[in-house]
Amino acid sequence: MRTPRVAAADPDHVTLRHATRTLVVGLAVFVVLGWVLDRPDAAPAGLFSVFCLGAQADFVGTPRRRAQRYLLVGTVSVLMIPLGAGLEDWPVAVVALTGAVVFTTMFLAALGGPFYAARFPIVVALLLSVTTESSADLVAARTVGWLCGTLAITVAALVLWPARAPSAVPELTADVCRRAARMLRDPA
Repeated sequence: MRTPRVAAADPDHVTLRHATRTLVVGLAVFVVLGWVLDRPDAAPAGLFSVFCLGAQADFVGTPRRRAQRYLLVGTVSVLMIPLGAGLEDWPVAVVALTGAVVFTTMFLAALGGPFYAARFPIVVALLLSVTTESSADLVAARTVGWLCGTLAITVAALVLWPARAPSAVPELTADVCRRAARMLRDPA
């Protein structure tokens, strides 16, 4: 029995590059935070951040735009950690907050683009904070870990096997459509 060729579904190896980048950066963040800096409570949050932003919310566009989106989503998701931890003792508040965050992120995801890509990191950060023990020290460590992971994957997305520049075809198509619309409005 022959095994199917997996590479055929990803001819430019874009998915392979994203997965490899996420693996390399996630492992590096986990090792640096957990063993080198001796912050074992920050290491899992850093790894979650790298996984969520690198594998689940990989942004496209110009390098500047990608960096802005990674940093913005990382910042919004890191805010979920203390917010969820502050409410973890009240189950009804946790359910209400989780419902509001999930509804909002999924509603915005319907708009597509960066909103669709941002849904996973925000929800995972909230779930991490409400489903685990959260003393003040742990919240601070997780916040530091998440921020370190965000910065690491942002830099890696721009430097380590970056996405190709966007195609000029959509801009050229829009230009042709604008010219055609002008010609239809003013045929003379």
